[in-house]
Amino acid sequence: MTFIREADLANGKTPYRQREMEAVIRCALGETDAGMTGIPRAEVFEIQIVMAGFIAVKLSWPEPAISELVVQAEHAAFSRGRHPPFAT
Repeated sequence: MTFIREADLANGKTPYRQREMEAVIRCALGETDAGMTGIPRAEVFEIQIVMAGFIAVKLSWPEPAISELVVQAEHAAFSRGRHPPFAT
């Protein structure tokens, strides 16, 4: 997480707080009591996107693998009652 905070600072952005980043990651890994209370939804979404992007870069995922992940995420959201616009 330090690398993300450093990247934010280098780009002149206020970095996410450590507690929020850890809570979002723990929740994504399935922890039911990750401490997400009080974290704005927009911030959770931003942290999720940043983490997914970092993982994709670190694992050198090819574009088709990233596209498939997006499609799976859209279908998961839809099955949970959300209606995101589908990727084109």
